[in-house]
Amino acid sequence: MAVTVTMTVAATAVKKLLSLPSTVSTVDTDTVDDALRMSIVVHNGNRPPTAVEEIDLTAGTIYYNLEDELSNWDDDFSRLLLVECPAMELTDNVAPTYLDEDTDFDIVETSDGKHIRLRTYTPVADDVMRVRYTYANEWVTVAPEDPEESSYYALTVPNEDLMPLYWLTASLLTDPAGAYYARVFAAAQTGMTAIDWSEASRIMRNLSKSYRDQYDKYISKFGDNVFILMDAKSKYPYPFTYNIGYIHHRY
Repeated sequence: MAVTVTMTVAATAVKKLLSLPSTVSTVDTDTVDDALRMSIVVHNGNRPPTAVEEIDLTAGTIYYNLEDELSNWDDDFSRLLLVECPAMELTDNVAPTYLDEDTDFDIVETSDGKHIRLRTYTPVADDVMRVRYTYANEWVTVAPEDPEESSYYALTVPNEDLMPLYWLTASLLTDPAGAYYARVFAAAQTGMTAIDWSEASRIMRNLSKSYRDQYDKYISKFGDNVFILMDAKSKYPYPFTYNIGYIHHRY
């Protein structure tokens, strides 16, 4: 079951995990929000959502631009998981025809983006191709029904993924390699008035590792088949990419 959460609610949950006082929580709202944005980027690589869509084929045409044909496809992220062509109707009493990549089809990249090229089948009139693919989840802007209210950010994820996302966000915020704010968080938690940087670093390191270990334990049950995908630092402008490097894509 999927759940939709607003960024405000998510940020409050993360701050509660870190036991931040209200003064720190207020000052660093933007920082927590950026960590939430980065956490879904990392989580996409570990638990990418999937979609099933159908492409109407043109007789004799074997090339199809994936960004044009699939509503959530991202050339930098998405991967085809299953291709059925020609797609059977649910009422058809025949086995579906699944295509193998590199044998029955391949992905060709041109200046217009990535295309699927059929190699062993040439479409006829009224053919349909059904595909299952991964896509990148993200926080989206939601416009309220009441024009007097402000828009807000929301994210929809499987219900069981929500707390692990909070753990991951907390880990990013307290990573000692990270940011000045993480030191402020650690100092506030221990009640230090004069910040002992060495002690703050130790506290941050332990917090970050603890939350990341919880997240990794949850993710480990989904397998370890990964592909190098993209350089996170070049694609995402959030301040929490310092210790992430490349985003990996499972499946």
